[in-house]
Amino acid sequence: MSKKSIVPPTGEYNTWYSKFVLPQGLEGKVSAAGWTKGNEGFVQQTFLGASIRSFNVNAGFGDTSSTLSAELVNDEYNKSDNKGIGIGDDPYHNGQYDSFSPPPVGSPVFFKFGKNLADIEQAWRKTFDEIYGYQTLQRIQPKEKIFKSFENIPPYHFYDIEKSKQNGNFTFIDLSDYYDDVKNHPGRGANHFIFGGILQSTTQNKGFDGNPLFSVQIVDPKEILSNCQIILKNYAGSIFSNKNFFNVFGFLEHDISDDLRGFINSKRIPGFSTGPIPTAENWFTSFPFGGGKSDNNLEKIVDPATGAIYFYGNDVYRFSSPSFNFSIDPIWSSPLPEFFPMTGQGFARVCDQGIPW
Repeated sequence: MSKKSIVPPTGEYNTWYSKFVLPQGLEGKVSAAGWTKGNEGFVQQTFLGASIRSFNVNAGFGDTSSTLSAELVNDEYNKSDNKGIGIGDDPYHNGQYDSFSPPPVGSPVFFKFGKNLADIEQAWRKTFDEIYGYQTLQRIQPKEKIFKSFENIPPYHFYDIEKSKQNGNFTFIDLSDYYDDVKNHPGRGANHFIFGGILQSTTQNKGFDGNPLFSVQIVDPKEILSNCQIILKNYAGSIFSNKNFFNVFGFLEHDISDDLRGFINSKRIPGFSTGPIPTAENWFTSFPFGGGKSDNNLEKIVDPATGAIYFYGNDVYRFSSPSFNFSIDPIWSSPLPEFFPMTGQGFARVCDQGIPW
């Protein structure tokens, strides 16, 4: 918020308030919100086809799920961005009027809220860039514009009181790129609040304060795993293809076949990964919690035609030519992946502190 959320008296800025009804500010409004820099306010936004009245978020920790609840109402005069169903700011809005149209309960939904309209991709672009190391987000650099009076100020130009006080001019910050649907700048949405999750419930209420009003509850995708069981120690056998049942301990402890062991040994890079496939004892004594050597120069000594391999990263083999087939058994033949996990007796490394991840 601006330091000047309430318009100050004229004595502070000499005569620049000559047009106003004092002390109420521009157009008789007491609050400076909506026309000063930092107090631009929020445009009307929708979610699942209806206008957002309010929303509340609870952040989960550990095995507790994060949740978002939103209160919505149909505004028959709200056209959102006029782009229709499937596109634009709200893909559930028809572009003509509000109509609450949620997907089936259990569907993934993406909530967002900011000062301007922005589609889901624009609102989430910053998150993807930060997580995956991309640089797809183009930052909007607001420009300053000087006007000799308050007459005919273009939309989405917000008055900078401090700058005007310094230079004696009417300085406005041009934020039209954030608000102009036609320009559709890829930097829009960079400062939005976002929440992605599973639609858990929808409720309709009718009363004197709204007829109807809608409440929606969204939970984070962690809820999908609420009935999954994970084995982290003591059992290395089969789970017999049971759904939602994962034997991580058994996977890490799995001894590969003698044929596959011999095949991998035959593909070692000479002078680097010679000798038999390491056991848990001799491998982790030499290289605890990680792969053999740095891979800075390994690609230079790998012959792609031979499908040579080397230790890579955390307990993984990397094949330089992953497309070749491992077909010792003529009944079973499939290509080995580029990255192949090192597993075997003792490789789970379970201890009192847990299991490495």
